[in-house]
Amino acid sequence: MAEQGHGPRWLVVGVVAVAVAGAAVGAATFLRTNAPLAKQDPAVTRSHELISFVGSHLDGDPQLNLALLKQAHQLAETDELFEMLSRWSSAGARAEWRGHSGEIWHAAFSPDGLRAVTASADQTARIWDVATGKPLATLSGHTGKVNGAAFSPDGTRIVTSGDDKTARIWDASTNQLLVTLSGHTDQVNGAAFSPDGRRVITASDDKTARTWDASTGKTLVTFSVHSDKVNGAAFSPDGTRAITAGDDESARIWDASTGNLLFTLEHYNTVTSAAFSPDGTHAVTTCTDKTARLWDASTGKALVTLAGHTGEVYGAAFSPDGTRVVTASHDWTAFTWDVRT
Repeated sequence: MAEQGHGPRWLVVGVVAVAVAGAAVGAATFLRTNAPLAKQDPAVTRSHELISFVGSHLDGDPQLNLALLKQAHQLAETDELFEMLSRWSSAGARAEWRGHSGEIWHAAFSPDGLRAVTASADQTARIWDVATGKPLATLSGHTGKVNGAAFSPDGTRIVTSGDDKTARIWDASTNQLLVTLSGHTDQVNGAAFSPDGRRVITASDDKTARTWDASTGKTLVTFSVHSDKVNGAAFSPDGTRAITAGDDESARIWDASTGNLLFTLEHYNTVTSAAFSPDGTHAVTTCTDKTARLWDASTGKALVTLAGHTGEVYGAAFSPDGTRVVTASHDWTAFTWDVRT
């Protein structure tokens, strides 16, 4: 996550106003999993029937249509399915999320795609019904701008990070504050749960990242090799490693249990974000030098530089099968890239 002062993060996350279109992107993410290809003709036939129904009800209930497309995918993965997903996502069904009184800095879906959480400069995070745009809850407690928010893997909790030097864990059903993660000495730029939901990792302007016990709020590990602000942090898919992105022109891969530094991934300017591939074998980093880079996460070796943006690059993510990367830039574009080429 880019820290305040490096560029307008709202360029990336301001698309929250088209939440259901975002749900369609989430659907694409779901549908592109490593499910088997079409198996039998009866399955293909049934899949076709579901797709045809969605095609004739594009303006209908978006959650129903999404559920039907998911079911169609479980039956058979076909070109027709992805063509219908594209039609559905551009059919005009939208829900605007209105209620924040300040800039929105971050947005994330719940694991089931039915809810979303937003983080705002108005010192709150909010939970929304994705299909209708109805606000479900306001998470109040931070005493400064809320920089990030994310659901736990099981969707039962939310972690937020703020300018008040804390991260906070909330019950996503009752909206009650469960734990305050206190220990950073400067603003916390982002936070994320481990894959098993038992830990949280945070990134801070105090030049450190930390992991915490998500139940007790106890600091477990402090990653303190960066020589400047840490803009983002994430766990590997198996939870054994962590990756951080820093103002010191580097990303770093760590042993998540011991805090030992494993690899330094060097750029030529501020590294704004970093993430592992779904299988944990690769990493992608984004930079204000207008590039993203792919790395071998086992050796720290640079593999490919993704060059083409004309502005600073603020975020990147792998597709579920790990064959593509999407990047978002200050140049008002998002690119998708073939990881292999």
